Amino acid sequence: MKKLPPKKAMAPTVSAVGAIRKKQKHLQFSAKSTATEAQYDRLLRLLRTGKRNTIELRRAGIIAPAVRIKELKDWFGYDIPTVERIDMWDDEGFLHPRIAVYELVSEPDGERPQ
Repeated sequence: MKKLPPKKAMAPTVSAVGAIRKKQKHLQFSAKSTATEAQYDRLLRLLRTGKRNTIELRRAGIIAPAVRIKELKDWFGYDIPTVERIDMWDDEGFLHPRIAVYELVSEPDGERPQ
């Protein structure tokens, strides 16, 4: 009998993600939650106040900011470009060259952040 290779896991479709988000809208996360939705919430709150870099976002508990930003762009329609690259020292004294700086330009409903 021929053995078939395992099926690859696929990312949820946009409609599936939307349905999941609607069901989870009522959930409340603690300030220290690492749940994906909690990270989206923190990321958007920070970006609504102005430009943010990767190190600032990691300090806020968003361990992979580039991934979360890509998900917000691809799955939910946010316009969050990388507006510049900077060299920055972290709290431990390590130099990180070309750190991304992100800016929230517009949200899916067409609104621009205040």
